[in-house]
Amino acid sequence: MVKMQDSKLTATTWTSTDEQAHLNSELEWWCIESFFTTNDTRNWCLKAVLSQSLDKSTGKKASVINITLFDLEKQRIIPFCSRDLSNHLETKGKRFSYQDSFIEGSYPDYRMHFKDGDHKIELSLSFHATAKPYWVAQEATKGWIPMGLGYYRYGFIPLGTISGNIKIQSDVYDITGRGYYEHVWGNFSYVTQNRRFRDLKKTFSLYSRLIQWFLHGRRITIPSSIIFATENSPFGNDWIWAVFENKWTLFYGNALFWMMRGPAFGSLILTKDGKYYTEFSEITFSYPKVCMAKHQDFVYPSEICLMAKKGNEQISLQCKMTTEPREWTNRIPKGKYWVSNTICEAPGVIEGFYNDGNETTNLRGICKIEPQRQVSILGHNSLTINILKPPNGVGFHLEIDSHFLRKNLAFEIRLTPRLKIHLRQQRKEPKIF
Repeated sequence: MVKMQDSKLTATTWTSTDEQAHLNSELEWWCIESFFTTNDTRNWCLKAVLSQSLDKSTGKKASVINITLFDLEKQRIIPFCSRDLSNHLETKGKRFSYQDSFIEGSYPDYRMHFKDGDHKIELSLSFHATAKPYWVAQEATKGWIPMGLGYYRYGFIPLGTISGNIKIQSDVYDITGRGYYEHVWGNFSYVTQNRRFRDLKKTFSLYSRLIQWFLHGRRITIPSSIIFATENSPFGNDWIWAVFENKWTLFYGNALFWMMRGPAFGSLILTKDGKYYTEFSEITFSYPKVCMAKHQDFVYPSEICLMAKKGNEQISLQCKMTTEPREWTNRIPKGKYWVSNTICEAPGVIEGFYNDGNETTNLRGICKIEPQRQVSILGHNSLTINILKPPNGVGFHLEIDSHFLRKNLAFEIRLTPRLKIHLRQQRKEPKIF
């Protein structure tokens, strides 16, 4: 049984093993996110990832560097991606490098250098953690998360100071800002998750512990509205990192289980001081606004609303992308069920409130929003269920929006106050990509 702890969880420390490379893992990455300002007063948003993978069935290795730089003044995206399909990252102690780019160091200080050869941009950064490390689902599994029939460990530092410089062509600018750092590794894959039969005992144990944690203290109620969609499979997720004006920070990660509105099967983690954390599990979410992907048949949220409770604490937030997102796609070759794994990322704003049971604190800040989707070969298909409850009557309304069937169907039945049955059908033209 999962032992539930107090509302405030103490942050952990990362051991030497946690910070090193795990060369036998099927997938591992190191990531830095940042908002920074250059000395010419321009504002920027950065994500840089070093990643490596291992196909245990063939022994094939690969590594990737992926950089997304948002110029917030000019509202433009500067993307860069490079792959080495035959090697891991070069590892020396706690230094992990891809050609001229690297991340090195250990808590609380890290050095980083990222080179975008396509745009002649180089970033030399120092990251000093001002918050302690934390494991996602630390209360339930100490950071271990199931993925399909595999699993991984997810650790992050939600806040630190960023300093250094950025070289653009021949011009060099000093930078200062705030950042987030994470390290993830484990035996899982976004490409072969349906063919995995190893390590099932550990995977099922993690599912069991997370379900117990999710249900603990939760009131099971019938929602008035819920939406399912093919693109919101459990192999995708919604991810948000936020820094508020009062220096609180927030992490949100949700495995979707085909839902576009309803209960969240993930974590919302809030820290006020970087030492003590509240990890909410009773979360509901919705998408006030969605975007259609530019070159694939799926939608993703550009706005996300969150409501969460734990004991006497509650938080309500609305997150909104403020720039055009970058849609980064990793195609799945010969996929029977999935076309690609796609990350749609953009900086944004966040606002709402937090109540500790006695006092309400208004919240406002900046955030990074990253919906990740495993795109189905069926394209976008959604089912909306609206339930009518007393005293407003009894009944339900169903709506199916299917790009695969090229139809939009709606069915409504009301039992009270008067019997009403309505069916509507409309043919839809397919979107050409």
